[in-house]
Amino acid sequence: MAPPERSGDPEAPPPSSRRIVGIALIIGATLLVLVATFGVLAVHNRGGEDTVVVPPEPTVTAAQAFTVLYKVEDSAGPDVREETDYLAVKRPFDVRLEHRDGPPPGGAVLTGSIVTHDDTVTLGGTGDGFTTPRAPSILPGLVSQPALQAAVDAGKATRKGISTIIGQSCTNYVYDQFGSEPIGSADNQAKVTSCVTADDIMLKEVIVFAGKTVRTSEAVKLDRSPTFPADAWKPAKVILPDNPEQVTDEIIQGPPRGVAKALTVQTPSGFHRDLAANVGHTLGPDAPPVLYYVQSYTGNGEQIIVEQPLDDSMGSPWTGKGGVKIDIGNGQPSEILYRAGYIEVETKVGGLPVRVMALRSDLAIYVARQLRLPA
Repeated sequence: MAPPERSGDPEAPPPSSRRIVGIALIIGATLLVLVATFGVLAVHNRGGEDTVVVPPEPTVTAAQAFTVLYKVEDSAGPDVREETDYLAVKRPFDVRLEHRDGPPPGGAVLTGSIVTHDDTVTLGGTGDGFTTPRAPSILPGLVSQPALQAAVDAGKATRKGISTIIGQSCTNYVYDQFGSEPIGSADNQAKVTSCVTADDIMLKEVIVFAGKTVRTSEAVKLDRSPTFPADAWKPAKVILPDNPEQVTDEIIQGPPRGVAKALTVQTPSGFHRDLAANVGHTLGPDAPPVLYYVQSYTGNGEQIIVEQPLDDSMGSPWTGKGGVKIDIGNGQPSEILYRAGYIEVETKVGGLPVRVMALRSDLAIYVARQLRLPA
């Protein structure tokens, strides 16, 4: 049976009158219903001080483990190529994606990757098995219906009704995106239509570039209760970097290096910090690395990532390009960026630029608003 649909309707602002006890009780009950229904951040005033209503757990939790086999038509070149994509997911840390030759179930692995808590592994081709350290981040290559719905609510994407694919109900979203740019960025050149289940499994994707359909993938098999073999997240062989230039991220776990101090992070109940690390991210052979500190939290089937620069004298390492200005209630300039798989909020804490990423906008905004400098 297909999972229930998340509501995409915008939240109505909560009433504020507290003149009599009876009205106050009604307002309180109404606010609880609104928050439980729509999962949005509610801010109201008590005695001149803003208080924040903690976002509840999602009505529908993202699927925690599944595999999907996709039939792919690659029409970017002069001839249409039939290929197969195999996607295996075990949240919160593991993803395996294989681009296989030929129609389903597919043959040789042309390209692909394995992502785990600690590493990223290349699959296929001459780099098969090449393994490098992975900095904590939102699990790549997946979609989030709450993130896409937030983009719709912001006018960055369009919702186009419901479809049924292999007996599963999914919602169609249309948005423009290209490479790593956020949805709705001025540089985007590709139009994407994706059909996503209520528990965040993409069943179909169509990519149009310059008016031409260049790639179509559609699920032909879905397993929501897979049994993963012991080597599901391991390559057949492991090749380690033989020089530092091949390592994109240098990772040192523990407290921040230098004079930086870790931000105090407040999350909803059910989350715990699974990793904190210093990261040196290399942009290129001639560019200095971007140095930042990351705290990763998991819980309730979700992820939260909080990043801060280790050297704020260089300014923000994040451009906010493609973002929208937003007031999150912390009195600091803030921007929100919409992506197919998560929401990103960029703001400042005591002048320190910070970035928060989560699967839902209310969760990302809540955590960003609650960030504090250590005492």
